[in-house]
Amino acid sequence: MTINSQKIKSPEYIYVTYRLGLAFLLLILFFFQPNHTTVGESHPELFLTTLLIYLAVLLVFLRLPSPLRSAKPQYKTLSLSFDVSILLLLIYYSGSITHSLTALLFVTVATAGILLPNRFALFIAAFATLGLMFNEFYYELSINEPVLLIPTKAALISIALFSVAVSTRALAARLERSERLAAEQDQAIRRLQKLNEQIVTRMMTGIIVFGRDLEIKLVNQAAQDLLQRKLIPNRRAPDIIIGSYIEWRANSSQHPAPIPAEGSRTELEVKFAALEPNTTVAFISDRALILQQAQALKLASLGQLSATIAHEIRNPLSAISHASELLNETASSDSTTPLLNIIHRHVKRIDRIVTDVLSISQGEKPNRTSIELGPYLELLLEHWQEENKDTSRITITAPLEPVYAFFDQQQLGQVINNLVDNALRYSNGPITIRFGYDENNHSWLAIDDMGAPIPTALQHRLFEPFFTSAADGTGLGLFLSRELCQSNQAHLHYQEKQMGNSFVIAFSPPTAKAIYHDYAE
Repeated sequence: MTINSQKIKSPEYIYVTYRLGLAFLLLILFFFQPNHTTVGESHPELFLTTLLIYLAVLLVFLRLPSPLRSAKPQYKTLSLSFDVSILLLLIYYSGSITHSLTALLFVTVATAGILLPNRFALFIAAFATLGLMFNEFYYELSINEPVLLIPTKAALISIALFSVAVSTRALAARLERSERLAAEQDQAIRRLQKLNEQIVTRMMTGIIVFGRDLEIKLVNQAAQDLLQRKLIPNRRAPDIIIGSYIEWRANSSQHPAPIPAEGSRTELEVKFAALEPNTTVAFISDRALILQQAQALKLASLGQLSATIAHEIRNPLSAISHASELLNETASSDSTTPLLNIIHRHVKRIDRIVTDVLSISQGEKPNRTSIELGPYLELLLEHWQEENKDTSRITITAPLEPVYAFFDQQQLGQVINNLVDNALRYSNGPITIRFGYDENNHSWLAIDDMGAPIPTALQHRLFEPFFTSAADGTGLGLFLSRELCQSNQAHLHYQEKQMGNSFVIAFSPPTAKAIYHDYAE
């Protein structure tokens, strides 16, 4: 909670107001009292003159810097000594020190105990004491009464004045310590609050804090970037967050379903936590990043497994392959040849599985560069012709303008090779490679075939490792392709067509994340 300092008046300000109001009050009492029986009874003219001088000085210091607001205690002491002197004169002009005006000295001495250090506060009390004793002594001389060696009335009042000075000084010292402690705590709280704001602002995770009324109390920039909308405090939370919140309230033991991708917004993961009975915080994360982190852990485990596979499987596999070739050369019966071919074929299949696993687990960090897709695909087409692939079925449809993709050049070739090999293997019709830009100026590439559409029930498993519907497939081609795309901040997904299938790579700019779109013809 922030306290408005304009509403807190300092003791100096209060005392300046007090003595100005006191001067006006005494002036009113002087003019409206009958026969000056209240104030200025002994010397009314001198009382009025002194009061007017005092009031004039106070009014002048309203326009000038007041000594009471000075950092030097000497100036404050001088100002309070002037007040004591004026009060002593007004007391004398009104009668003896038993006059009610004497009580006003206690206010000034108490103020000195609050505003001044200990020795200066005691000086004001001593100055007032000496003034009262002289006042009593001079008053008794003026009325022709025997002068007492010890002015008892002034002594009693002086004891009270010193008591007030000491007690108010002790109270002021305690208040000053409390004020310093409060100021230090306030500074610590402000620093902590600023630190928390910096942490929340710089977090990659989106943060939205809202109350039971679903109005936003706090939101960071990451939440606005992930949701791709402007979020303003004291406004209602977005409907997509409210829907997930209602789902979480219905069953807080489970996380709500992910928020689906829409346009250029990626799929989002939302989690909730209750801060107070009436306050909830929503944590918004990019689901693609979460999957990448999980995939990184999975690949780390796979890397350890692949090392074992390479040592425990590949070496004996080479021996089996070599032995089968020798047997094939020395086989005397035609009946053993098919069996040896089966052995040789399955040895190659296992070797391909090991190779794919090693390429996934030991893949190096991609070296993303800008690739012009038109010339790059023409170069791939020449390589396929050299490898005796059926390139007569492959058609490249290029737009008029150059299209660039930001990807590792070698890894992009590996992905396109896998997709084209699948299309050649599982379809008999033409294969079309298309590419271009979407409405957000992000490049994409699609590989279409005329094969039988993949059943809907199996589409969600296409990119799982070791999932295949072919008898001789490894089930690692699409998995490897998607892993390579994700490492290059692109996205590979399957798109069903009315006739055939389409695999689409959505490329991302150098500083952007993968974008999901529908690239139907």
